[in-house]
Amino acid sequence: MPRRIVMVVVLAILFLGLLLPGCRVDPPDPPDLPPPEPDPLWDDLGLPAFAFVDTPAVALDPDGLPIVVLTHFQPLIGHRARVLRRTAGGGWLEIGDFEARTFEAPRRPAPAVDGAGRAVGAFTAVDERVSGWRWSDPAWEDLGAASTGAARQPSICFDDENSPIIAFVDEEAGDIVRAARWAGGTSWTDLGVVSPGAAGYPSIGMASRGAPLVAYTDEANGTRVRAAAWDAGTTWIDLGYLDPQSASEPSLAIDASGAPVVLFVEQPFTAILHVVRWDGSAWSEVFPSGSRYRGSSGGDRNLSAAPDGNLYLVTTVDGSSQCLRGSLSGVWESLGVVGSGTVTRTTITVGDDGRPVVAFVEDMDIVLKVHKHR
Repeated sequence: MPRRIVMVVVLAILFLGLLLPGCRVDPPDPPDLPPPEPDPLWDDLGLPAFAFVDTPAVALDPDGLPIVVLTHFQPLIGHRARVLRRTAGGGWLEIGDFEARTFEAPRRPAPAVDGAGRAVGAFTAVDERVSGWRWSDPAWEDLGAASTGAARQPSICFDDENSPIIAFVDEEAGDIVRAARWAGGTSWTDLGVVSPGAAGYPSIGMASRGAPLVAYTDEANGTRVRAAAWDAGTTWIDLGYLDPQSASEPSLAIDASGAPVVLFVEQPFTAILHVVRWDGSAWSEVFPSGSRYRGSSGGDRNLSAAPDGNLYLVTTVDGSSQCLRGSLSGVWESLGVVGSGTVTRTTITVGDDGRPVVAFVEDMDIVLKVHKHR
């Protein structure tokens, strides 16, 4: 048979196969992969499930029991900010339920525990201002609004007198980062502007000399991570850029010596993870360069420092969220996989026992969980 006729016959058969599905054999669907098994190194603390959870945050009370602040959306109701405390008996007690900002989920609700063991929360309230609340058993004490107008993304720490200091993005002033200190009752003292221009994602901590320090994303100058320290109670001193190029969403912790340590991810494509420490005059890297550890966008990483001098973080490793423990010498190790599904919006804290506690959202923003390392 001539070659041209053979080609015509082959093309005709292929054409009929497209027209007649019964004549076409499709390749079998790939088998469904089972979800990864929970890591035996982590205990699930059994937090009740909330739907459509925004970024949660976790802190520990003086007994090492977790306190979780979260915001979530309820159909026909709107956004709610909730506070839950772990009980000594192993259950969870809801100690707060507040109406939150309605047109934008209040990202990064900020819980903390002051020196007296009282839980303090900060979030964007329904009136669009960043407000503070303190748990004075059996009720919440309204600390008033830290911002004078619309604001978002609060981060909280305490001074030597247990007064909360909140850093936030001031929307009415052009999205600059500013800070305020609680002055008693429902009054706040403005500590002025932290960032020189538009910025976001402030993360605040109290350094050893009793002055707050803020790391933030400088959005007015190429989206870079920058830091500033409060100097002698008068002004903010710029500590410069922490990153070599574009980066995002820093997470600040204060190490056992009182020095600030900042975690961030180099963007936009490399997703290289960086952990840097301020030595009093410059920032130096304490995370191994060229490692396989990679960060991810959307707040899926967080840093905490333990009293034993170690640093703890959660980030993405080979497609899964893992907890890492490291030292200032640059030696890091994995403490296992966090969660068993698609894990996002992780936040971590570490108690005096050196056991990290991680809160995260699992399986497409549906399930909020809290795990503690054994």
